[in-house]
Amino acid sequence: MSRTWYAPNPDRLENQLSGIQKDPRLKLFTKDGNDLMGLLESRVTPPDQRPAEPNASMTEAGKNAGLDQALASCRLWAEKLENNGRGICLVLVLIVATDQIVKAFLRPFWFDELFTYYLARFDMSIMVAAVARGEISNTLVGHGLTRLSSSLFGATEFGTRFPSVVAFLLAVVFLYRFVAGRYGVSCGLSSALWLCLTGAYYYGSEARSYAVVLACASIALWLWARASTSGRRSIHVILLGATLAVAIASHLYAALLLIPFWVGETVRLYERRKMDWPLVCALVLPVGSLTLHLPSMLFLSDVKGGFYSPVSWTSVGEYLIMAYLEAAPLLILACVVSLYMGRQERRIFEPQGPPVLGYSRPEWAALVTLAFLPLIAVVLGSLYTNAFVPRYVLSSIVGFSALVPAVLETRLRGTSSWRPILVFLFLLGFLGIRVIPAVRAVLQYESPEALIEKYLPLEAMGNGADPVIVASPLLFPVFAQYGPPQLQKRLVYIVDPKAAVQFTGRNTPDLSLLSVVPWSDLRIQSYESFMSQHEKFFVIYAYGDEFQWLTSKLQADGKAVSLVTQKGKYTLSQCCR
Repeated sequence: MSRTWYAPNPDRLENQLSGIQKDPRLKLFTKDGNDLMGLLESRVTPPDQRPAEPNASMTEAGKNAGLDQALASCRLWAEKLENNGRGICLVLVLIVATDQIVKAFLRPFWFDELFTYYLARFDMSIMVAAVARGEISNTLVGHGLTRLSSSLFGATEFGTRFPSVVAFLLAVVFLYRFVAGRYGVSCGLSSALWLCLTGAYYYGSEARSYAVVLACASIALWLWARASTSGRRSIHVILLGATLAVAIASHLYAALLLIPFWVGETVRLYERRKMDWPLVCALVLPVGSLTLHLPSMLFLSDVKGGFYSPVSWTSVGEYLIMAYLEAAPLLILACVVSLYMGRQERRIFEPQGPPVLGYSRPEWAALVTLAFLPLIAVVLGSLYTNAFVPRYVLSSIVGFSALVPAVLETRLRGTSSWRPILVFLFLLGFLGIRVIPAVRAVLQYESPEALIEKYLPLEAMGNGADPVIVASPLLFPVFAQYGPPQLQKRLVYIVDPKAAVQFTGRNTPDLSLLSVVPWSDLRIQSYESFMSQHEKFFVIYAYGDEFQWLTSKLQADGKAVSLVTQKGKYTLSQCCR
């Protein structure tokens, strides 16, 4: 069988071909079809005149030949990826699902998740009535999903977090489908892998609504693209409106998700010079879901000035750190390597690459706006809520993830060698940043009950009668959930929102604990009430917790506080009235 190799430059191969015996099975041609062996016949050094050691030009030629071969191999791998997209995506989903399920089983609940756990024990009708009365903020979508999951898998860490695991998998799959439909399988895989490398991955196994909003963002992008181009668009338009409504019903700040679609549809209107009324309705009617968040809006009005994370321009930096810092070096490396390989391929080979549709102008506009959503949230938050937490705009990571391979493809159009390299580097990062730590966590697992007994002072877990106050509002429900029985029956938390603002500048955790009292078994009392009933008690204080105000309040009131013992970052003090 004859083998054909297209060499880009005969002069570069003069030294490489020195001493090569002419093989009738090997045919060498230049790009214009000329016989390369014929052109170089008179310039090739005969075998008996070869130097004993290769000179510098021969070494350089060998390196160039190695680069050419590597680029050719990468082009072949890019073609294989394009032909096996579904299978590779399925493998990725299975790996992500396994990792997230392990995390959902092993990681103990923390402050916010315990609220979801408490409320999931009540029927949906009770929750609807409570939201209508303004007793709790809107959690109806998350409550319904968690309630269903808990009925299937039990009221456990996994049962409570299972909806988030499924939602994150949907976010990965639909982001892949959206990008792959425009730029090919390799770019779709790169976007999905990058999403798993960002800060969004943590919320794929957290019992909160953020993964649901993330999934809605990915699904809405795919539905919007289909509704804009597909012939059978009615079902996509209806599902688009429903998806956005679910997102907004899941979280107040998810209403910002409408802005990128409005921007994209405005660009599309400019191009078409015609209003697409069904699609406009699908992008406007979900605003009605905001009425479910009236209690949340009132709550934010009550805590204005005492919210634990007030909005400021530094909030954008906090978001970037949360979302991208961990994998930023890998992204920079992947982009540099991709740009280098693409430019080398363009210099050596004729332009060749998988045919791509690329994003339309409306899609570019929507994705860029989605990526800059944290900046928009900071501006709007400063005007009304004065509250911003980076996870509130987690959906913007979807926009950035969809832009990464698209920008590279735009810069390296007509090349394909960089595509499998980008996928490989992101996959390597995913294994190193996500999978390997998960395996290590399984091997080194300790139950939360054992950890509490390991780190808390032993004196706090005795069988005494004096109450034990946890000074940290974030740690109190965790200790109440996982502490030993003799400690649980003595634990109490003291609330005083005014004192919290006075000594820490924040009262959100105290107000949140007050709101959950009717829905949990937590022992929570006001400061004045508790002091009037108890003459002696213990206080567990955690160093580094910025929400603790109790010890400062006790000292300001002239209470006698004496250190009993210290273990690690926890101290146990005794206080007498």
